[in-house]
Amino acid sequence: MSSDRPFTAAELAQRERDQQDPVFLDWLSAMDDELKVFFNEDVPDMPADPWTEEGLRHAEHAALAYYWADDPMDLDWPERSTRFARYLGEVFVRSFEGTWKWIDVNRNGTKEPVVRRPATDVYFEVDRQVGAAMSARTGDKWAWLFEQSREHYERWVAAGRLSPDDWFEYELKHPH
Repeated sequence: MSSDRPFTAAELAQRERDQQDPVFLDWLSAMDDELKVFFNEDVPDMPADPWTEEGLRHAEHAALAYYWADDPMDLDWPERSTRFARYLGEVFVRSFEGTWKWIDVNRNGTKEPVVRRPATDVYFEVDRQVGAAMSARTGDKWAWLFEQSREHYERWVAAGRLSPDDWFEYELKHPH
């Protein structure tokens, strides 16, 4: 269960140590190989620049086709879903100065790879976004998230790349 209380200094120190967890480091080191499989097997017909809103929309349609295929017991879906999550997160890393983090977001003892964007303390939970897109079945959820993030990112850059706390205060004083 998620907690709304602020993190203690000890919890924040543990989060920093968690970034050196061998499980996470192995996951990160496999990124290029897993993305090659994604582009070669899962979505081989991506647009020329896959790291865009257009690429996200194309990938989401491909994910929907796999997820809602005739055989709902597709045994390849869990690995494929993880590759879609990697791709989705990597778009946000490359587009919005993000970094991959290994975080127990819900404080339940289970860590997962998430994307940390410097303008916010909220983590982009890629696995959750893959599942949400499969449930919504619109084909444009990831593109919409990208557009919202792009607008937010551009305002943050224009304001001088403020810290998350300062950015929050700035947004309160300068609504868009």
